Parts: sequence; C-alpha cells; structure tokens
Amino acid sequence: MKKKILTLAAVVTLPFILLVMYLLASMASYSNTYDEIVSNMTVANNYNLNFKEEMDESLGYVTLDTIETDKSLKNPYTLIDELRSEFTRLTAITTESESKLWLESLLRNIDTLEKRVDDIVDSISAGGRYNENIEKLDNNIYILTELIQDDIQYYIYYQTRYMDKVTDTLQDQIRRFMVVCSVLIGVLIIVVAV
Repeated sequence: MKKKILTLAAVVTLPFILLVMYLLASMASYSNTYDEIVSNMTVANNYNLNFKEEMDESLGYVTLDTIETDKSLKNPYTLIDELRSEFTRLTAITTESESKLWLESLLRNIDTLEKRVDDIVDSISAGGRYNENIEKLDNNIYILTELIQDDIQYYIYYQTRYMDKVTDTLQDQIRRFMVVCSVLIGVLIIVVAV
C-alpha cells in the first residue's frame, strides 16, 4: 500500500514539476530577450537625443582646429566612430529583421556622412569659401544627420514592436500552461479517485 501511495505521489508531482520547469525556462528566456531589447533601445535613444545636435554643432560653428580648444564641442570624426561602433555592435546582436534593415541603412548613412565631413575638411584646408561650406552643411551634413536620426527612430520603433511580440509569446505560453495544468489536475483527480 505504501508503495502504491509513493508511486501515485510521484505520478502526480512529476508532471507538475516538468510544467513548472518549462514555465521557468520560458520566463527566463523572456527576461533575457526583454533585457537585451531594452538595453539596445537605451543605446539607440541616447544617440537619438544627442548625435544630430552634437554633430551639427561641431561642424556648424567652428573649424576642426578650434574643436580641440572648445571642450563643449566634439570632434565630428570621434562622434562618427562612436556611432558606427555602437550600431555595428547592435547590428551583430539584433535578431529582428526590420530593425536590422534600419541598422544597415543607418550604417550606410554614417559612411556617407563621414565622406561629406571629409569634403568640408578638405574644402576648409584648401581655403574654401565660407558660403560654399555653409551650403555643404545645409545640403549634406544636416540632411544626413536627420536621416541618421530617422533611422535610429525606426530602429527603436521596430524594437518596441518586437518587445510586444515577445510579451505576447510569453502570455500565450502562460495561457497554455494554465490549460495544461487544469487538464492535468482533472486527470489526476480522476486517477486518485480510481
């Protein structure tokens, strides 16, 4: 009789232990994915808020020679390198396809921006006229920094959508868990009664 009770207890508890382990694994996976998305969006948001303004200021008011003396401004090449580095890293770890497309667009725009900065630096070095440089800023730099900002915003948008999708998947798993638990409890009550 004691063996039957122990066997019955094992039969009753084993499915619940397996279900709880499945639910815990699902929640851990969700938590890791959610944390990764939030971390990626935080990086993107920081650049979304600061990059355009810092880049436009660094090229709009001074030459590269005076950037070193004015600590409130950053070297545009440093800004570009930091941006490229961060978003190349995000491209490597981002799994959602739409977000990846916007990151690739962003990296192309960064490359183009660097070439346009080179054009302005070359023009300044060659003694280019002020009006020509301002025109290059208006027609190239400001437009490209705006495009980069748009790419970052689209990346954040699609990461937010992906976060919603991940949350919906977890909720579906929890609903399935509840249904399976209910069925198991019903079956186990019948088995125990028999």
